[in-house]
Amino acid sequence: MMKKLPHLLLFLLLSTACSSETTIVLEEQTPVSKMRINFYDSLCSGAFFERSCLNFQIDEAIGGESWQKEAISIEGFTFEFGYIYELEVEITALDTTNCQDDCPTHHYVLVREVSKTAVEQDCRVPVVPDQICIQLYDPVCGCDGITYSNSCVAQNSGVATWTADVCL
Repeated sequence: MMKKLPHLLLFLLLSTACSSETTIVLEEQTPVSKMRINFYDSLCSGAFFERSCLNFQIDEAIGGESWQKEAISIEGFTFEFGYIYELEVEITALDTTNCQDDCPTHHYVLVREVSKTAVEQDCRVPVVPDQICIQLYDPVCGCDGITYSNSCVAQNSGVATWTADVCL
């Protein structure tokens, strides 16, 4: 028994030393979501001003009829009109408890651009329902050759793009 005791102690010592060195701590990672960005952006009315918003679908909503419209930015991604994008993004919820109106609710980070597909389209896009426009005369020339009183009115008419000033 005495001859086996040193071997047993050595085995226990080595086992303990090995197990403490091989402890693996896994960091919690943000899950990756699939996101589809439509080929055109839209105006959003905020509390104080209008801004450009992306039209997008996330995960299970991809391929459906409805699109979310929100003034989001995706870190590492640049939107270009006329392309539908398939992306992989990390989405992290933000604390909005002490936030006033128009605060972002999520932080988006591009993981990978899966595809960028050019869209053959005329100058029309789906009309934004219930969008209220201010009565400001700031004329724009729509891609359809019609002058609109401002960009909000042009968008509500279903015009995809416009330039500042009246049509000639």
